Amino acid sequence: MAFQSFFVSYGKFHNNIVNKLIHIVFIPTIVFCIMGTSHYYPLADIGFVYEKLDLGLVMCLLLPILYIFQEVVTGCVTTAMLHVLYYFSLQSFKANQDVNDYFYGVPYFWFLLYLQAFSWIMQFIGHGVFEKRAPALLSNLFSALVAPDFVVIEILYMFGYNKKAIDEAQVEIDADISAYWNMGKKTKAE
Repeated sequence: MAFQSFFVSYGKFHNNIVNKLIHIVFIPTIVFCIMGTSHYYPLADIGFVYEKLDLGLVMCLLLPILYIFQEVVTGCVTTAMLHVLYYFSLQSFKANQDVNDYFYGVPYFWFLLYLQAFSWIMQFIGHGVFEKRAPALLSNLFSALVAPDFVVIEILYMFGYNKKAIDEAQVEIDADISAYWNMGKKTKAE
């Protein structure tokens, strides 16, 4: 039951198909960019495996606890996704870490920042234009931390995973969205 309420809390802000697709593309992009820029500012030199402790590695170590606690299968898939993103961000960093290394005509660090800014803009377009509702992260930072897990849940659902629980959650999501819009109509009428 925890999974269903977890899904409802996120799903009521992510119900439009275009907004969902935007999230499926740009949430992993944002995570990749955060990890990529974090390599430039390591927290500590640990001297083994990844060599340096940075925010990206901390994300790979701590966020899976949240994901697996909510739902084991999707949590494990999301954890694997995080580690793949971390690996590729680290390899890209190692290939472009020199200040003079350019990627598509701009320094790699700045490329990551531009890509991240573009990805966030796309998120807000998804919410403002297609969902017509402010993103939950404005009132709940936790939703930003669990966003990668919801991307995986949405993708696995497309292949039939956990269909019954998500379909049941969708009934609650639809009711919440209807109540939200009906409240807005009442406020305008007054």
